[in-house]
Amino acid sequence: MRTPVVAGIALVALYAGSANGQVAGITSRTSIGPIVGLNYTSVYGSDIQGADSRADFAVGGQLDFESPDYVFFRTGLIYSRRGFKESDSGISAQFKINYLELPLLVGYRFPTSGGVRPYLMGGGQLGFKVGCTVEGSSGGVTESFACDDPNLGGGDFSSTDFAIVGGGGLALPVGLNHLNIDVRYAVGLVKIEKSSEVKNRGFTFGLGFMMPIGK
Repeated sequence: MRTPVVAGIALVALYAGSANGQVAGITSRTSIGPIVGLNYTSVYGSDIQGADSRADFAVGGQLDFESPDYVFFRTGLIYSRRGFKESDSGISAQFKINYLELPLLVGYRFPTSGGVRPYLMGGGQLGFKVGCTVEGSSGGVTESFACDDPNLGGGDFSSTDFAIVGGGGLALPVGLNHLNIDVRYAVGLVKIEKSSEVKNRGFTFGLGFMMPIGK
């Protein structure tokens, strides 16, 4: 599963580098760098009631290619911890679902006279589930189980997720590099568990440091 994802990112990088070389006298930019983020996520759907949001982290790398007309394409590979919380009659539970996510976003950076450049972006995000646990607490005792544990009913949890993503941010110059501060909101279109109408949603507040590559 990991090989085609990495290969896809490599192909985008090769295309972007080739495009940079073909555009003479016009500014285009290909950048790569790490990203860290805070997820604030929950779920929605007709089969869920009283779900609360939970906070967790996201970390990975991303790749930007910006064309001369300020339109950019962003992808990457991000380890993202999502999920939600529930509580009832003194019992609380946290569902922790971890994904390896591949964002495919198109955006526009607004030209400004100063160095700070605001931008908007949107697109899709493909997620591959790499872990899922349920942590239950009652009377000061906490236990953790795998989501597919037969003691929990052995639900058929989806191995992939796909979400519609929208957001925006600011690109701040740091020498030849850029510091990106942004927020994204993702609405999942795939059921977390195949037999239940419950899907992911939530915010990611990200901080990325982008370094130019190529010409």
